[in-house]
Amino acid sequence: MLSRKIINKLILWRKKDKHKSLIIYGARQVGKTFAVREFAKDYDHFVELNFIENPEFKKIFDESLDVENLKINISTYLPKANFEKGKTLILLDEIQECGEALQSLKFWSEDGRYDVIATGSALGMNYKQDISYPVGNVDYLDMQALDFEEFLWANDINEEVISLLYKCYKNVSKVPAAIHDKIINLLKQYMIIGGMPEVVQA
Repeated sequence: MLSRKIINKLILWRKKDKHKSLIIYGARQVGKTFAVREFAKDYDHFVELNFIENPEFKKIFDESLDVENLKINISTYLPKANFEKGKTLILLDEIQECGEALQSLKFWSEDGRYDVIATGSALGMNYKQDISYPVGNVDYLDMQALDFEEFLWANDINEEVISLLYKCYKNVSKVPAAIHDKIINLLKQYMIIGGMPEVVQA
């Protein structure tokens, strides 16, 4: 299981008083959906809509964007969906495919009963669409592929070793030879395969 730094950012977002809906954006396959699903384990209820896998979900947002209307529409497509104040996370995945869903983030934010996260692939945005962004009504997080520290976590390098590396870097001091050789080999691997989660996991 890959550990990602963005989870801590999501925890801080949730702790904010009256937090807004959140958009996580970034290239495809960097782990946006995976991170939200992991974060969702701390909620009692999780509702996920993916607009690429299920294009019919776009119809949910065709008419009124009032939250009560949206809840009824979602429940029509997902009968097991539960909406409980403060205990429900809603994921609008690949939101660049549905401009109306993007606009709905304003109304979810204003309502405030449920946490709503949208993910969008920056490389997949259709800039020819006339999409109105809910500026001022959403928060944003940029997600990248695994950085080198996350890559070290994935390779079972513990925090004690990573702290020592930081200390040596800060003090411009020599890294112990055994640690140096191991980390250099991992750095070479990281430079070759990169930080895309599926590749690192494999």
